[in-house]
Amino acid sequence: MERFKTMLVTALLAFPLFGLADETPAEEPMDRIAAIVNNQIITESTLNDEVNIAKNQLINAHQSVPEDKVLQKTVLDGLINNMLQIEIAKKSDIDVDIDELNDMLNHIATQNNMSLERLRQEIEAEGMQYSKFREQIKRQLLIQKIQQAAVGPRIMITDKEVDEFIAHANSSLQANTEYHIADILIALPESPTTEQVQKAEQEAKAIIAKIDDGTAFETVATDDMGWRKYAELPAIFSDELKKMKPGDVHGPLRAPNGLHIIKLIAVKLDEEKASKKQIKNMIYQRKFGEQLSIWIRQLREQSRITINI
Repeated sequence: MERFKTMLVTALLAFPLFGLADETPAEEPMDRIAAIVNNQIITESTLNDEVNIAKNQLINAHQSVPEDKVLQKTVLDGLINNMLQIEIAKKSDIDVDIDELNDMLNHIATQNNMSLERLRQEIEAEGMQYSKFREQIKRQLLIQKIQQAAVGPRIMITDKEVDEFIAHANSSLQANTEYHIADILIALPESPTTEQVQKAEQEAKAIIAKIDDGTAFETVATDDMGWRKYAELPAIFSDELKKMKPGDVHGPLRAPNGLHIIKLIAVKLDEEKASKKQIKNMIYQRKFGEQLSIWIRQLREQSRITINI
């Protein structure tokens, strides 16, 4: 059972289960409104439910739980982002059919070495309705589809990039070496004003001072990135890793989406060299992550978002 919990939580974390708020008109709220996203709302009860789900997932995965305000902000951002992406999917007539959903559920069951019926029993034993689990997986598959449709065409990888990566990896870091990184993001708009940048820098300095005074990094981190291969990391992170050893905290680092403070938690060395195809896929994943962040930020900037908490 403990092994199943760990593997299932890993699967769930790979599909962040920030749900979609009810599509209730803003003028008829059922309880207090946490946020308004275009013509939809996120209620405080929905937000609180999702925060509790996220907290339980982290606990079951034996990961540090951030401070309540940090976790609440992370979950609310996830709810808003998911809502915007699903809105785009609906406008684009993108959907997930029953075969795609069943294939993913069978994949999760196979990964846990059990039948689909046993998976259902284990999920219900953990206190989650299987119908809700199916809906959450379907929602994340839908989000993956719209992300691929919107972001995939933006990504181009040349043979020169692959060759340069191989040369760089062979001279410095093994391509398959994995890094466990936690990240604190102080977000900035696409074209920030000087005042916004200065405010973000002050916030970053305050966070670093807090960490230097003994506050655990994990309690203020907004994103545990988990294990990532070198090529899957944003360039500003991978460049900084050369100067870091496990336990080090560096930043703030300026990126298109804001300022980052990163902690290198651990390193897993792998002497096996990656194939050219694997390297190309790693570069693709890194570029996809970078372009996805830009696309989501653009969606947010083009939307009417009001946060009330």
